[in-house]
Amino acid sequence: MKARLVDLVRSKDGKEEVIFEIPEGKEILIGREVEGADDIRIPSKEESPYSRVSRKHVALKYDEKGVLYVMDLGSKNGTLAGKENVGKKWVALKDRDSLILGNHYEFTVRYDAPKEDTGALQLAPQDGDKKVLD
Repeated sequence: MKARLVDLVRSKDGKEEVIFEIPEGKEILIGREVEGADDIRIPSKEESPYSRVSRKHVALKYDEKGVLYVMDLGSKNGTLAGKENVGKKWVALKDRDSLILGNHYEFTVRYDAPKEDTGALQLAPQDGDKKVLD
C-alpha cells in the first residue's frame, strides 16, 4: 500500500488540496529546512502558524508491510498522529489519521485502496484473433 499526505491549503477561492506522495524505500523528512529531493518543506513565515514547525520536525518511513510510520525528531512544539502524541518513537499512521505538526500544520493520511482480485481470467489475444476498433 502506498500512502499520501493531503494538505488543505486555503486559497482565495476556498480550500485546495495539495497531495504529497510518500515514496517507498526511504526515510522522508518534513520541516521548514529540509533538503532531500522527496522531503516535504513547510513554508517558513515569521509570526505565522508555520513558524511552530521545526526545521526538521518529523521523519516518515514504511515498514515491510507497507504501513507508514512517523517519528518526531525532537521538535519544540510536538506532533500528533490521530490523537496520539508522537514523541521520539515510531507511530503507525492509519488511513484518514490527522498528522499535526506544532499544533497548527495539519495533513490527512490517505492510503491507496488495495488492488482487488476480481477472480476473472484474463486471456491474452492470440495471433489469429481479430482486433476490433471503434
